[in-house]
Amino acid sequence: MSTKKNLIERWKPYNNLSLVLKKGTGFDNDGLDYRGFPFADSHAKKNIKGIKLEDVNFLYANFENCMFTKGVFKNCVFETTNFKEIGLWDCTFIECKFIKTDFQNAMMGVNTVYQDCVFDTCKLKGKYFNFGSQAKFLDCTFSKCDIRSAWILSVIFENSKFESKFANIRFSGIKEANLRGKKEFPATFKNCDMKNSMFKSLEIMDGAKLENTVLPNQESIRFNDDRTYYE
Repeated sequence: MSTKKNLIERWKPYNNLSLVLKKGTGFDNDGLDYRGFPFADSHAKKNIKGIKLEDVNFLYANFENCMFTKGVFKNCVFETTNFKEIGLWDCTFIECKFIKTDFQNAMMGVNTVYQDCVFDTCKLKGKYFNFGSQAKFLDCTFSKCDIRSAWILSVIFENSKFESKFANIRFSGIKEANLRGKKEFPATFKNCDMKNSMFKSLEIMDGAKLENTVLPNQESIRFNDDRTYYE
């Protein structure tokens, strides 16, 4: 049985992990095997552009503080993957699974799309964590995730289901969008189901868009005449 240590150490003979990633030349075990891929620990350049990967297993991979631009990932599994402080620009994730993935202080995407993705027991938090800008989460599921300390602005969630804990979260409204610039828009949730989530210290600012979206059955108060607040 392969241990985490063994999976990481098997990459030592590779001098250029950046090239391995770009060419899609990981181990072949019923699909590309990038388990233990220690990219963040290597001396390779951490800004990767234009990669396209499908059916890849990224168990225990480390991408901390890496940047991806115009990457496409399809049917990939990111289990116990380190995405701390990662940055994503113009990327697409299709039918990917994020299981116990650590997104602490990550920026989940500028002009980035997550389509039919599953987030299970992920850490979506940190002082600098955010869901991105001009990002879309379409037909996604968030189960048992820790979603904490984020202002959601210029992000669209559509046909998505949440069974997670939200703490110290703001669904930004029209006022925040106008202050940030012409391209910004309020937090937008369309046809989303949050009824089995828990809200703690969460505020929904006036102008945030919640269309056909079910919220948890919790008490809320009207606060400061510009928001709905869940204690």
